[in-house]
Amino acid sequence: MRGRFFSLFLIFFIFDRLIKNILLIKGDFLFFKFIPNSYFLFFFKRNIFYLLILIVFFLLVFFLIKSFKNREFFIFNFLFLIFLGGFSNFLDRFLYGFVIDYFNFFSLFSFNFSDIMIFIGTIFLIFKLLFGQKHVGESDFRSNNWS
Repeated sequence: MRGRFFSLFLIFFIFDRLIKNILLIKGDFLFFKFIPNSYFLFFFKRNIFYLLILIVFFLLVFFLIKSFKNREFFIFNFLFLIFLGGFSNFLDRFLYGFVIDYFNFFSLFSFNFSDIMIFIGTIFLIFKLLFGQKHVGESDFRSNNWS
């Protein structure tokens, strides 16, 4: 099961990168709209933003390695999903100076598939931390503590 998640998340990453590259070359297509997002996180200045990204990157790598070594594959998979989403957005920021968004929500905010990956990974990790069993190496799907 863990290999399927890993492969699926890599497909999500490739899909996101493919859409972004098509938008850079052709502009808007189908229901995807090219939206260059040059805003940084909240009010942070550029140097502080990159320092925060570096800290978060090292923390993610540390917890990815730790969860893999402890055979906590549920946690590993969703940390990996967050990592891939963040890495895709970081690549945009590094290569182009902005993040390529392509979904526009009623002109209120724009986002991309990487943002969805980060959001889903975060939600599942929070769910696991709040409601998951505490036994290391035990299957996340066989026994549950729902009652």
